[in-house]
Amino acid sequence: MMSGNTIEEKLKCYYHSVPDIIGKVKKCGMEGMLLETTVKGFKHRGLILIDKGAMTILDFFDCRAPEGKFNQYEETFKKILDSVGC
Repeated sequence: MMSGNTIEEKLKCYYHSVPDIIGKVKKCGMEGMLLETTVKGFKHRGLILIDKGAMTILDFFDCRAPEGKFNQYEETFKKILDSVGC
């Protein structure tokens, strides 16, 4: 269980900062978003899917690399996040 009442508060809890939303997605019948943030020297690219039921569940897919090397892995991270399916 993550603290926070809103999706933004839950994301801040997970990433320890508020990530930038770089795109909206829909996968598996769920709305979601692509995120980027840098925390403690690591750049993250994440896919968050929002499963709204009796309780809101956030499904996280997080790719990260040292900030200075992130560009080396960016295409691989894109492929990983694009491959997420039901």
